[in-house]
Amino acid sequence: MAAIRRGARRLALALLAAADADAPALVLFTDGSNFDDIVTLVLVLKSTRLRLAAIYTAGNAWANPGSTVRNFYNLLYLHGVTDVPVLIGSHVALSDERDANGTGLGPRLRYRDTIPVGPDGFLYADTVWGAAHLLPQSFRAYDVEGTPDTDDQSIPALLAVLAGLPIGRRIEWLSVGTLTMVAKLFRPPYAAALAPLLPRIQSLTIMGGAVDVAGNLFSLPNNTVAEFNMYNDPLGAHVGMAAAAAAGIPVRLVPLDATSDAPIARALLAALRDAPATPEAQFVGVVMEKLRRTWFDPPSFFSTAYLWDPTAAIVLHAPWVVTNASVTQVKVVDDGPRGDLTGWTKRCDAAEVAAGECFPSVVVYDVNGGAVNKQVERLLQAPVNAAVRSLLCWAEMPGGPLVTPTDTNVVEQGRGE
Repeated sequence: MAAIRRGARRLALALLAAADADAPALVLFTDGSNFDDIVTLVLVLKSTRLRLAAIYTAGNAWANPGSTVRNFYNLLYLHGVTDVPVLIGSHVALSDERDANGTGLGPRLRYRDTIPVGPDGFLYADTVWGAAHLLPQSFRAYDVEGTPDTDDQSIPALLAVLAGLPIGRRIEWLSVGTLTMVAKLFRPPYAAALAPLLPRIQSLTIMGGAVDVAGNLFSLPNNTVAEFNMYNDPLGAHVGMAAAAAAGIPVRLVPLDATSDAPIARALLAALRDAPATPEAQFVGVVMEKLRRTWFDPPSFFSTAYLWDPTAAIVLHAPWVVTNASVTQVKVVDDGPRGDLTGWTKRCDAAEVAAGECFPSVVVYDVNGGAVNKQVERLLQAPVNAAVRSLLCWAEMPGGPLVTPTDTNVVEQGRGE
C-alpha cells in the first residue's frame, strides 16, 4: 500500500510539472524586497499555474534596487532557478519627471520621500526584515557592467525575453509595486516592440489602490485615501492601467478593499514558523515572525497586518477566492506630492467617464480571507516546485534549517547570467 501511495504521489508530481511547463509566462513587476514582495515571489515560484519569466523591479519606491536584485537572485537560487533575469529600471516616477520639466533642476523623488529610511522602511526592506542572510548566496548579483539597470537597457531586455517565449505562450503581468515601468512599456520607443505581444497578454493584475476604503499612508497623515503603490507614482499608475486597458489587456485591480479581508492568520504563522515542510515555508515563517515582533502594535498584528501583495498572487493563482468583483470605471488622482487626494483610486462619476478621464478595471472588492491564507499555506508547504537548497543559519530556526536532498549550500563559481 505504501508503494502504491508513493507511486501515486510521483504521478501527481509529474502531472503538475507538465502543467507548469504549459502555464502562462509571468512577468512580476515589483519595487523592492519588502516582506509581501518576497512572499509573492515565492508563491509565484511555487504555483503550477504560472511560470516566472522575468522580474522587473523599480528603483522609485520601497527598497534600494541593488539590495533587491541580490535578495531576489538569492531567493531564485534557493529554488534552483538560474535562468530568470532580474531587471532594474524606473528610478524616477513619471510624476517626478513631469514635475521637473521646465524647472532646470533634475527630478527629485518627492513621492518616495514618504517611505521611512530606517525601520519600517528601506532598512527593513533592503535586508528582508533582517533575514536576507539566511538565503544561500547565488552566483548572480547586481553588476554595474552586466545588470540592465536603466529603462533603455531593461525594457528592451524584458521585451526580448517575452519575444523569445515559445510561439503561442500566454503571458500574465502581475504588478505589486509602482506602475512606472508598465506605463513606460506603452510609450515610445518601446510601444512598437510591445505591440506584437499584446494579443498574448492575458491580463494585468495589480495589487494597489483603495476604492471604497481608507488608504494606508501611515507616513503622510493628511492623506487618508491613497495606497502606497498608487501614491508613489500616481501618474505612472493612471497611465499604465489606462494604456493597458486601451490596448485590450484586461486590468484586474486588487485594492485594499480586498486585501483587508485577508489579515495574516495566526494559524498561518504557526504552521510556517513551527512546522515548516519546505525551506521556503521556513524562510517565510522566520520573516513573518520578525514582522510580528517589530510590528507597530504587536498585540494587534493578526488584525492589522495583511497579505497585501500575496493576495493579488493568489487571485491570479486561484481566482475562486474572489467573492465580489465588478467592472468599474476608475482613475488615479494626482494632487501633488503632499496633496490630500494624491494616489486616490477614485470611482469615476458619469461626467468624468464622459470626459475620457477614466478607464475600466475589474475591481476585486472582496475575497475569502480564510481561503487566501489557506492557499498561501498550501503553496508554501507543498513539495511541488520546492526549494532545492536549505537556508544557511541555524540559530534563528528551532531544530535548524530543513535540508533538501540535493542541497550543497555552496556558492557556484565561474558562472554568469
